[in-house]
Amino acid sequence: MLKKRLCLFTAAVFCLLFRVSFAQTADSVYINPVTGKVEKDAYFKGGEKAWIRFISNNLKIKKIYKTAPPGTYTAVVQFVIDYDGSIGELEPLTDIGYGIEEEVMRVIKLSPPWIPAFQDDKKVKAYRRQPVTLTVYEKKSKVKSRQ
Repeated sequence: MLKKRLCLFTAAVFCLLFRVSFAQTADSVYINPVTGKVEKDAYFKGGEKAWIRFISNNLKIKKIYKTAPPGTYTAVVQFVIDYDGSIGELEPLTDIGYGIEEEVMRVIKLSPPWIPAFQDDKKVKAYRRQPVTLTVYEKKSKVKSRQ
């Protein structure tokens, strides 16, 4: 069990959108300065906090802790949110190892449908890059006290 091994898990999930806009809300509207078209980013139902909670709650990190040495690891996975809000075209952009990218992709595949992106009131595909940072702390051995 993780508590017995005193491994602490920190998952800092940073939401980076393909564009410069970092907010992920239902009202996240962007006017493209080149085309002048109104664009609305795809977003997870419940917003950014719900997406972070979804990833954090679904990551299974026990196997990673058994193989990864102490350190901080940031895996980045790119995926597409399709016209119907489904997730596809997952691709790891990093190659850290220890099964980290595979685990992040597994969790993203579990995602329920998103609200798709719109451009001029038409649904469009949207790319998203999702970094996930895991911190593996040094495992401490149990010390028996003599009394």
